[in-house]
Amino acid sequence: MEAKNYGIIAGIEEEIRVIQYADGFSFDFINENKGRVSITPQKGFIRTNTMSGEDLLIFKKEPFELGNGLCHYNSDIYVLGKGTDNQECVGIRFTGGILAKLFIPNRLEMDMEDGEYRIKCHDDSINHVFSIRDKEIHLHIESHITERQGISGRVLDNTVTSMEITIPGGVGMDEVVPLYNAVLKMCQFLTFRKNIAFDEIALLKNETYGEHQFVTDYAELHVLNRFRTQTEKDWLRCISFENLGNSIAPLFKMIYDEKEKRPYFSLDFLPEEEDDVLWITPDRIKKICTCLECEAALHKITAENNPAFQKLIDDVRKLVEEHAQSENALQPKTYDLIRGSINHWDLAAGDKIKALLHMYAEIMIQPACFTGSIKAFEDCIDRFVKFRNTTTHGNYMKVTGELADTAANLMNLIYISRLDRIGVPRNVIKDRICAGVVYR
Repeated sequence: MEAKNYGIIAGIEEEIRVIQYADGFSFDFINENKGRVSITPQKGFIRTNTMSGEDLLIFKKEPFELGNGLCHYNSDIYVLGKGTDNQECVGIRFTGGILAKLFIPNRLEMDMEDGEYRIKCHDDSINHVFSIRDKEIHLHIESHITERQGISGRVLDNTVTSMEITIPGGVGMDEVVPLYNAVLKMCQFLTFRKNIAFDEIALLKNETYGEHQFVTDYAELHVLNRFRTQTEKDWLRCISFENLGNSIAPLFKMIYDEKEKRPYFSLDFLPEEEDDVLWITPDRIKKICTCLECEAALHKITAENNPAFQKLIDDVRKLVEEHAQSENALQPKTYDLIRGSINHWDLAAGDKIKALLHMYAEIMIQPACFTGSIKAFEDCIDRFVKFRNTTTHGNYMKVTGELADTAANLMNLIYISRLDRIGVPRNVIKDRICAGVVYR
C-alpha cells in the first residue's frame, strides 16, 4: 500500500512513528521502544507531526497502548493543516457537494445595457444567529463567483455554495466532530438520503489584517465516505434552505441537542443508497414505527395527556388497592407487579399514529402524494404496527405491497410532523410533500 504521510506522535516522550497510507484513513503506528507505550488522545485526536511540516490529527476517542512492533489502525476522520496547535478554531466551512441541491445561487446577474453586457453581484447569503448550550452560533450560507479560462475566453461561474458554522467563543477540537455530524444530519434530512457528502470541509480561525478581522481556513477536515455513489436526486425534490426560512436555526438546534439515549430526530429510516429508496424491509418498518412513536410523544399524544385514560388508570388503581385490603387478597409482591404494570400503561402505538395522522390530515391527504381512503389507511396502520411487533420478536412475515405503500405515507407523516415542529409554514410543508421530497 502506497504511503501518503510519515510522522511521529506529538506530546509523548517515546518516539512512535506513524505512516498514513494513500487512502488517507489507514495508519500504522510503529513502536521500537522496549516497553509498552500509552497513548492518550487529546480532545478526541492523536496529534502527529509529519515530515512535510504539517500537523496530522487522527480521530480516536479512547486511550490505547502500543506494544513493541507495528499496530494498524483505521479512522473515519482526520485533520491536516499547519500550526494547528497554535490556532484557535472558531468554526467549520462546508463547500460544494450536497449543498448544490439545497441552495439556489443568485449572486451573479448579467444584463444587456446599451448593447453591452453588464455584470451585477447580489448578496444571496442566508444568515442566522442563535444559541445552543450558552454558545452563540452563527450560520452563514452563500454562493461564490469563480472565474475559469476556457476556449472562448474567461467565463464567470456561480454554482459553488458554502456553509459556515462559527462560534465566536471558540470551538474545541472535541466539538468539531459533533458539529460536523449535526450539519451532515441536517443535510441528510433535507435530502431524504444518507448517501451525501461535501467537496471540501475546512476548520476556520480568526485572522486580523490592519483594522479588519475576518475568518479564514487553516486546516482540512477529511471524513471517510462509505457510500458507493452520491445521490443524484433532483434538487426540486429536496427541502432547500430557502424553504426552511427562519426554521434553519431550530432544525440545527434540534439535531445538535439530540441525546444518544433519546433519539428524537433519528434518520435511521432514510435510504442508504439510491437502490434502497423503493426497498421496504422489516428493519425499515421497525425504524419508521419508532420515529412515529417519538413524534407522538413530542406532540404529547400519550396516556399521560389523555384525561379519559388517566381516569381509567385511577379507577383501576383504586380497585387494586381495595382488593389488596379484602379477605381475598393476594401476596404483596403480586400487587407490586400489578402496580408496576399500571405505571407503564399507554395508548396503543397504532392509536398514537392515527392521532398524529388526524393532526396533519389536511397536509398529508393530497392527490399528489396520497392514494386510497383514510379509513383503509388507518386499518393498515394497525397491520403495520402488528407487523413490527411480530417481526421484532423473531417471527418472519412478508412485506406486502400494502405495507410498502403504508410505509411511504408514514414517512411523509414523519416529515410533516418534524417540519411543523420547527416552525415551517404549512403551505410550504404541503408543497414539499407534494413535490415528492419523501420516497421518490
